Formats: sequence, structure tokens, C-alpha cells
Amino acid sequence: MSKEVNEPTATYATANKAEADLLVPEGLIYEMVDGQPIYYRGWREVLNNEKTIEQIMPSSLLQAYLVGEIFAILHAQLRKQYILTTNEIGLKFDKNDWRAADIAIFPKGTLTSLYNNYANERPSIVIEVDTKADAQNLATYYRDKTKHLHQHGIQKVIWVYTETEQIMIAEPNKHWEIFDWTETVEVVVGAGFNVGEILEGFEESK
Repeated sequence: MSKEVNEPTATYATANKAEADLLVPEGLIYEMVDGQPIYYRGWREVLNNEKTIEQIMPSSLLQAYLVGEIFAILHAQLRKQYILTTNEIGLKFDKNDWRAADIAIFPKGTLTSLYNNYANERPSIVIEVDTKADAQNLATYYRDKTKHLHQHGIQKVIWVYTETEQIMIAEPNKHWEIFDWTETVEVVVGAGFNVGEILEGFEESK
């Protein structure tokens, strides 16, 4: 059963000043908010030559599987009314202000062309499965990113949390709702997905 929740209130931090003064390759920047970089989790290990950039960027197997299955399910349901994109699409809001999205859903007519750069157009819905961001407090990162997307006209943000096996649906000017991921969540009227059923399908296919 779903329940209403208030926004989290914990503090959030990216790199400290000493770390921010380091020469950090652009490839380690996951997102940029008002000129402030948010790095990929593991970026310090790359600077210390303990890992390569390629080692910290990939998704986990569970994350990748869920993103692919959710995309496939929604694409089958929504393709007549929406254009769906995936693969960590970049959403550009300003010169030094952009976010990444696992799945972005654009109403048809929003995208008039395809180009080799971050999207300047606004999707109506963003779906995220966890995050690759380096955040000392994930609850605040999720809150801040959600509010940032809302501020730029994105009407619904859906988070799938693999650690707690929950889903959060956040819309502007409404209480953010938390669901168990065995529940079917509605993305638009008449279309949605159920993570529990996705995982059951995987078990049955083995």
C-alpha cells in the first residue's frame, strides 16, 4: 500500500574545497548543477590511480537489467503517444547545468530532430534506478535532483531503489509517494510497471 512522505532533510555534499581544486577530468563528472560538478562514485579512486574511468562508469547488473526491462515494458505501452530514450541521456538546462536520466519520456511533438548532444527539450517523465553520483547522503541527492528536475518543467520523477526495494513517485506540489516494488506503479494513466513481476519473470526464464 502506498503512503505519503515528506521530503528528506539530511545534508548533502559533493567534493570538498581541497578536492574541487584538483584537476579532475571532465569524464568523471556525472552531472553539473549551476556550475557545481557532481562526480561519479569512485572518482577519488581514479585520481589515486586505483581504478580507471571505465571501471566506475558501468551500471550494476541489477540496475542495467531493470532499466532495460522497464524501458521495454513502457515502450510497448507508450510508443504511440511518447518517445522514450534511455542509456543515461543528458538533459541540458543551461550552459553549466545538466542532469543524467536512465529513462526519459517525451510527449510526441516535443522532439523535432535527433542530434549528437545532450537534449535541450524537456521530457515529461524521468525514471531513475539508483544513481552513480558520489553523494555523502543519498537521500538528499535524490531530493535535490528531483526538485531540480521539477524546477525545469519535468512533471513526474520516478526513483527505483534497489537497496530498499522501493519506488518513489514525485510530482510538483504533491506529497511524494513511496511504494513497495512488488506493487504496480502508474507512469501515465493506464500504463505502468511492476518490478516484482519483472524479477519473477527473470527467475522463471532461467
